[in-house]
Amino acid sequence: MLEKHPAIVEACVFDVKERQWGKFAPAHLEVNPPPDDIELWCYCRKSLASHKIPGRFHWVTEPAYTASGKKIRNSDKLNHS
Repeated sequence: MLEKHPAIVEACVFDVKERQWGKFAPAHLEVNPPPDDIELWCYCRKSLASHKIPGRFHWVTEPAYTASGKKIRNSDKLNHS
């Protein structure tokens, strides 16, 4: 659904466990140019249930893939900044 937004080239959403907040779902987005966070949140709100909206948005210049070409969805293999 995120990839239907005109500024998003590619999206990857996955679960991450945090000590303080428990589990949340960040979205890694390859965009051109990056939309405002509020604009993107409102866009998601129109089509998704509140529990399915990503907890955070991360703008990336290129998506992370495994050696076999699949999107990396394991937070342990990604570098979060």
